[in-house]
Parts: sequence; C-alpha cells; structure tokens
Amino acid sequence: MEKNMTQGSPWKHLLMFSLPILGGMLLQLLYTTVDGIIVGNFVSETALGAMNSATSYSNVLLAIATGLSTGCGIVIAQLFGANNRDGVRRCISTMLILMLGLGVVITVVGELTAELMLTKVLGVPGDILHYSMTYMRIYFIGMVFQFAYNAFAAELRALGDSKATMLFLLISSVANIILDLLFVIAFHWDVAGVAIATVISQGISAVVSLIYIRKKHPLLALKLKEMTFDGEQCRMILKLGIPVMLQTIISSVGSMAIQRLINSFGSSTMAGVAAAAKVESFAVMPSIAFAAGMSTYVGQNIGAGDIKRVWKGYWSGLIMGCSLCCILGLGLIIFANPLTAMFGCTGDSLTFGVQYLRFMACVLPIMMILFTSRGLLQGAGDVTTCTVITFATLAIRIVVAYWMAGWPSVGRKTIYICMGIDFVIGALMYVVRLASGKWKKKALVREDA
Repeated sequence: MEKNMTQGSPWKHLLMFSLPILGGMLLQLLYTTVDGIIVGNFVSETALGAMNSATSYSNVLLAIATGLSTGCGIVIAQLFGANNRDGVRRCISTMLILMLGLGVVITVVGELTAELMLTKVLGVPGDILHYSMTYMRIYFIGMVFQFAYNAFAAELRALGDSKATMLFLLISSVANIILDLLFVIAFHWDVAGVAIATVISQGISAVVSLIYIRKKHPLLALKLKEMTFDGEQCRMILKLGIPVMLQTIISSVGSMAIQRLINSFGSSTMAGVAAAAKVESFAVMPSIAFAAGMSTYVGQNIGAGDIKRVWKGYWSGLIMGCSLCCILGLGLIIFANPLTAMFGCTGDSLTFGVQYLRFMACVLPIMMILFTSRGLLQGAGDVTTCTVITFATLAIRIVVAYWMAGWPSVGRKTIYICMGIDFVIGALMYVVRLASGKWKKKALVREDA
C-alpha cells in the first residue's frame, strides 16, 4: 500500500519502511551467499574466487539499472509528496521505456566485452578463467530482468511500499536456492548451474513484481496504450539518475581495480576475500537499507517542503542504525572464523578471511553515518555532490591500496585497510555537506509548485 511519510512519527516511518528493505536485501544476499557456499564446497575454492571476479564486472553494468531506478524513485517520491499523481504516472511510463531499452543494450554489451574485461582489465588467472567466462556469459542473459525488477522496485518504494519488494525477493531467493541445489549438486553443472539458477530467479522476481503492481497499485498500473515517453520527465530522471548511476559505476569500477589487486595475491587470497566479502555484505545491509529508507522519506518531505521533519528523520535514522551496527560488529568479531569457514575456506584463505572480517566489523558504525547521510542528500536531489564524494574517496582508496601493497609490513592487508580509510573520509565529507545546508535548494519538485 501507499505510505505518506510527511505525517506521523519520523522514526516509526523510517524503521517500518527500512526493515522490509533490509529483509529483501538480506534475502537477495542469502541466495548469492548460497551460491558461494555451494560453489566453494561442491566445485572448488578457485571457482568461488573466479565467480567473485566475474561479479565485480557485471556489477559495473548493473549500476546503470540501479542508478537510473534510484533517480526515478527520487523523482516519484517528490512528486508523490507534492500530491502530483499525474506526474507520478508519466514518470513511471517514461522510466519503464527507458529501463527496458537499456536492459537489452546492456545485455549485448556485456556479452561482447566479457572476455576482454576478465583477461585484460581484471587479470583473472588462466587456470580459473573458464569458470569466470561461463558464469558471466550466462548471467548477462538475465540482465534485462534485473533492469525490469529495479524499475518496479523503485516505483513501489517511492510510494512507501517496501514490504512488497521483500516478498518478491523471498520468492526469488527460495527459487534460486532450490535451483542451485538441483543444477549444481544433482545435475553437476558447476558454475554454469549457479548462473542459470540466478537468471531464472531474476526472471521470476520481475514477473511477480509486475503482477503485484497490476493488482494492488492502480496508480502504478499502466496499460500498454497509456505508455508514453515524456521528455520533461526523462530530463528529471536523468538529472538525478545519471549522477547516481555514475556514483554506482565509479564504485563498481573501483571494486574492479581492487579486485585486480586481490587477484595479484593469488587464488588463496581471492578465495578468502570472496568468502569474507559475502559475510560482510550481510553486515553492510542495514546501512544500505537505512539509506534507501532515508532517501524516500526525505524525498517525500522535501516535496512537501518540510525541512525540520527531514532533520528529525535523519537523527532518528543515525541513532537506530549505529546501535544496530555496533551489535553486528561484535557478532562478526566473535564468529568470524566459522562464518568464513562456511564457504569451504581452509588454511591461508581462512586466516585472511577472518582478518578481513574483524577489521570491517570495527568500521560498521562509520559506514552507517556515511550511507545515512548520503541517503538524505540523494532524497533531497543533491546527487551530484554524492557522486563527487564517491569519486574522491574511491580514488583515495585505490591509491592507498596499491601504495601500501608494497609495504612488507602491510602487503595484502591493504585490501581492507584502504576501505576503512575510504569510509572515514567519506563520512566526514558528507557531514560537512549536510552542515552547509546547500542541499536544501536541490529539490526538483515542491508541493507549492
């Protein structure tokens, strides 16, 4: 159902909206984690590292879907907060045409560039290249489903319906896990089986989303004859979506640069990082969920012109989020060993994975400050600033990572140390921007307009 966040308790709105997003993200991570567990235990450690390398490139192209859908979600939230229902429908129609077209284009681009990126850019070792190639070529077939789902999810979240997206991901996750077990363990399709299971589950989530929207959300349910491409709405979407897209692409490209450094330390380090990163992803989810909740909350209240209410929600989100991160960090420190070993890691890969997790556990509260502050700026429409900060901190991370990699006392530890430096600097930059107040003038939609 639609949820108006311009009235009522800010902390309750944020919590009740963010929890389903968190649940959905955890479910999505669950099936990627199951992928890793199955590959690590029933194929090999090296196959796990190869799959992680392939994912680092596919995330770059997927960033286009997440970026544009986030930009559109901000526009829809502001329009909804301003009570412009006709604008909401025109924005949705434009977004769907744009996203589905790009989904087809990205599928073709991904297939054509897969080998070049893996060999020349990521430097995937020859003994595991065939695993990465197999996974990537199959994965890109389902890219259009990813674009469609991101579009549907952005619509629902902008109107305050985050529970539905969690339901879709629950269905998709269960399907993926069942298909993983069937294709890899029963049919012995190895990495190819994991990729096929992922594509099918993505298709399921897109189809279920469409069915739900048509039955439960008349405002969002457009008939084919109502589909029109509005140039003004497209301009607004691109104005917000391109900076967010660039922000995500920059992060993904940076991850590829770090992945190349990881690959240079050998397959043991690759496997340890891949396992630890899967576990870390669960701990990072609250920060991402609260940021998404903050973005929608701020978008609606900016549309309604209520800045005081924006600040109330921001402080409520920080207090709740940082408290949760402290608890999660303690859990990671205590259970780092068994969590990493769950992916089939032993010996050196297990040792490094545990070191990685325990370090990242200590910076989780800082990450929450960074993400929550970014969510506020994005919801307000100040997306260019977020892109600039992302680029600056990522450049620092990469330079520091490669520089410290040559220090005998640091070596491969630079992989996680540089991330901590990135989060601290980024959080400080976002807080300074918030204190300046310049973000208040970035709204594209206001109720009095």
